Amino acid sequence: MSSDFHELIGITISVKVISHRRGPYTVTGELKRVTWKHIILASVRTGYLHRISLDSILSVTEIEPEFKILNFLQDGMEQPYAPKRK
Repeated sequence: MSSDFHELIGITISVKVISHRRGPYTVTGELKRVTWKHIILASVRTGYLHRISLDSILSVTEIEPEFKILNFLQDGMEQPYAPKRK
């Protein structure tokens, strides 16, 4: 199974994981490295590295290259917040 992941290195993927403590959850990030027991993902939002056991993976979905998460602040009127320059 780990040989299948070597083709996805450098690609953004979404991984559905089952955990005995948290239950099922999803991690989205760029696949950085594959070992014989784990994959290493860099989170899309934070850059945090997730080490995921191959035994706990339920499914893997490749994300299109155009997919981006845009982070911006909103003011109380649901408008993008842009600080005024002086």
